[in-house]
Amino acid sequence: MTKTKLALALLSFLGCVSKSEFTKPAIWSYLQPGQYYVGFTVLEKRDTTRWMESLGSARPIQISLWYPATEFDSLKSMTYGDYFLLTATERTLVPLTVESADSTKHEFKEFLSKRGVLEDIVDDWFSRSMAASRQVPWAQGQFPLVIIAEGNFQAAFNHAVLGEFLASHGFVVATCPSQSRISGPPTSMDEAFEQVFEQSADLKFVIDRLREQDQIDVNHISVVAHSFGARSAFLLGLSTDLQALVSLDGGIANKLGREWINKIKFDRHLVRVPILHVYQEVDSIVEPDFEMLSSLTSSERLLVKIDTLHHPDFSSLGFVVGCVPGMRTGPPSPNVLQKICSIYNLTLQFLTALDNNSIIDPKNLPALNSAFFHPAVYHRTEKIGKYPFDQSNADYSK
Repeated sequence: MTKTKLALALLSFLGCVSKSEFTKPAIWSYLQPGQYYVGFTVLEKRDTTRWMESLGSARPIQISLWYPATEFDSLKSMTYGDYFLLTATERTLVPLTVESADSTKHEFKEFLSKRGVLEDIVDDWFSRSMAASRQVPWAQGQFPLVIIAEGNFQAAFNHAVLGEFLASHGFVVATCPSQSRISGPPTSMDEAFEQVFEQSADLKFVIDRLREQDQIDVNHISVVAHSFGARSAFLLGLSTDLQALVSLDGGIANKLGREWINKIKFDRHLVRVPILHVYQEVDSIVEPDFEMLSSLTSSERLLVKIDTLHHPDFSSLGFVVGCVPGMRTGPPSPNVLQKICSIYNLTLQFLTALDNNSIIDPKNLPALNSAFFHPAVYHRTEKIGKYPFDQSNADYSK
């Protein structure tokens, strides 16, 4: 065998090892992958229209991007720790060093140790394999875009499972760090209100940058938002044509700080984005309040209560506490894996159904039949009824 043939054979062997068969990560639990492999990349941008004195630079926007891919590459595959380490450079956008990686992990472990989480438990968490491979080829075609609006202090690692899951089913999914990670935590309700605008501008920046990607169908944009991020997502929808808005225990239906919406001038009857709001009633700090959602009478709205799922567990933390022994920083949510999987399946079905139709049809949402969901309340335009929606048992109050 010639040296050239030997080199080609070696490269072929290495390629077979690298581009190995995809196996669903254990942390995905009951979620089922779609037809696509998952790619992942990071776009480091700066919004030159917004200068930050505290950083001495234009505002950094670190865009995490999951996309449908043609292959799984085990040599480029992500771990949960890889997602977490994106936080080490989110404000500087400089290359990650060993020193900054170690420092970021150490600081996080110290934070969790004060809440009773041992260091080896965090190591177990961060070593968990994920579904995405870095910078593998995109699948052919154009795909609808989903933006994840993070809750306060959240970043890509807080919704990595959701990003991968939706990408495997044919969506391009993007997120950027919570505004509070870049600007600092709000210290008053007034500052929190200002940060709604701040995060909304971050999300708009992400969308505008992604319009340059040929693989993204920018005529089909939806947002999935957790906690505080739902307010910013709603504000984004007032200036951006959204296909759907999914609120995961989001602040658009939270009694605390409900006055935020009264500071925004808009005609509620002109809001037409279909909304799915999934909520819980066990954490008093996130007490439901549906006044604002009830006033959006030109919008299709679906409100779904889930049994005993604590607010943080609506994110990928629900998968972490369900899969990593000893990982718990707050009260436990019973059957947490089944519940968060039910929510993610419902989210997928809602986004898929509304990609082709602006009307919510419960027949396209079989996840509503989960034993952990209470009967959904469906707000039609100008009407309100309960699921199922046939005329014989509908209960209309308008």
